[in-house]
Amino acid sequence: MQERHDKEFQEFQTKQSSKQQKPKFSTDLLNYRKIEEHLVKSKDYSEAHKTKIKADELEDIETERWSQRRKKDISRLEKQFRNTKDQELSALMKRIEAGRQEQKKQRKIALER
Repeated sequence: MQERHDKEFQEFQTKQSSKQQKPKFSTDLLNYRKIEEHLVKSKDYSEAHKTKIKADELEDIETERWSQRRKKDISRLEKQFRNTKDQELSALMKRIEAGRQEQKKQRKIALER
């Protein structure tokens, strides 16, 4: 059962790593990018450069936040997954022990007969 849990955990990690590889940026950042694009088209390069710097800073901040949030979510999901599997294993061990106790009880009754 432990091997099966390990295999399932590996599959779970693979599935989590394949989800959403890039962040969804805020409307502010997307607006900055559009403004930058319009400024470049109108050949106002100095303003476009200033806008690009602001947009790049905002993008770095948002990417870092997204990365931290993603790591936190993945670790929470992994912990939850492990807890579920530990509970399954614990329940199995309890059933096995209950079966052993029942067998001992039946043997004792059969021996007394």
